[in-house]
Amino acid sequence: YYAEVKVSSRKNILNPESKAILEALHHQGQHDVLRVQASKHFALQLDATSLVAAQVRAQQLAEDVLSNPVIEDVVVSVQPMEPAE
Repeated sequence: YYAEVKVSSRKNILNPESKAILEALHHQGQHDVLRVQASKHFALQLDATSLVAAQVRAQQLAEDVLSNPVIEDVVVSVQPMEPAE
C-alpha cells in the first residue's frame, strides 16, 4: 500500500520556518505574499494485509513518529499500490 502523510502546524501555532520564509520573501520585495505555511510531506510504502490495516498503521506512524501531535496536525491518505508490469 502507498500512504501519504502531510504534517502541518496547528492553527495559531507559530511556525518559525514559515515565518522565516515569509520574511525572506518580503525582504526580496514579494510583498503580495501575505501568509506562508510550510509543511512536511512523507510518502510511505507499507506491507499490510488490507487497506484498513494500512490506514491504521499509517495513522499510527503519522501521530507517533512523523509529527508532534501537540503542535501539528496530520492528514493521511492510503491507496493500493499499482501492480508492477
